[in-house]
Amino acid sequence: SITSYVYTKGVDQFPVCTQYGFEFLGWAYENNPDSIITSIGKTEYGDINLVARWTGDAVVPPQDKDGCYLVSSVGELYGVSEIKADKMCVKLMKDIVINVDMDLEDEFHLRDWYGLYGFNGVFDGQGHTISGMYDHGLFTDVLEGDTLVIKNLGIEESHVINQGRSVFVRSNRGVVIIDSCFSSFPSGGFVESNNGHLYVSNSYNTGSIYTGSSIVSTNNGVAVLDHVYNTGTVNCSGGLLGSNSGKAFISNSYNVG
Repeated sequence: SITSYVYTKGVDQFPVCTQYGFEFLGWAYENNPDSIITSIGKTEYGDINLVARWTGDAVVPPQDKDGCYLVSSVGELYGVSEIKADKMCVKLMKDIVINVDMDLEDEFHLRDWYGLYGFNGVFDGQGHTISGMYDHGLFTDVLEGDTLVIKNLGIEESHVINQGRSVFVRSNRGVVIIDSCFSSFPSGGFVESNNGHLYVSNSYNTGSIYTGSSIVSTNNGVAVLDHVYNTGTVNCSGGLLGSNSGKAFISNSYNVG
């Protein structure tokens, strides 16, 4: 790094930085983060404060005419967590790759995904995929009174810690609707714990299940599964539904894991 420069000599070129999960764009003036500075001229003098610019920095995604947030980059996916709204609509505009190289032997260099908390609204993958997630699944907790709809989305080539965390929702105390979605990597299934109302349809899992079951591991509420299937090896609990002390309705579905 450069911490000083000499008047009449300047700096011909700044160093290139690296950060896992990000792409370095260059250096910018601290008071003008949209600028790009590549050198310091020989006649410049005084303090110059610079910040690194990256693709992947969290940024609130743009909206369409209907108010839906349009996610086209890793930074915009992380930016969803910064949206302050009672109800949201999010659409994926392309496949999103958080970590390109999921080298678990060097996992401390992977960029963490912490999951979206308290999301109330619709998350529409529009047929796209998210891959390279590390640590948590896509959503953590759905709160009582909230409704989360996840549709048209696939999750691939990711790693939830110890392969035991859920892919889509960790804990549901509201209403969760999952339609036309799939998961294809080792995990703890779609939903870890359901204490509200859960509806899963037209969806499937092909990844190995290390804890729980492929669709919902623990059901203490109402779970409705229709036209779902699992082909991943289940190493612990049931194929589609694990522990059930609530009400569960399964139709047109199968497990061969």
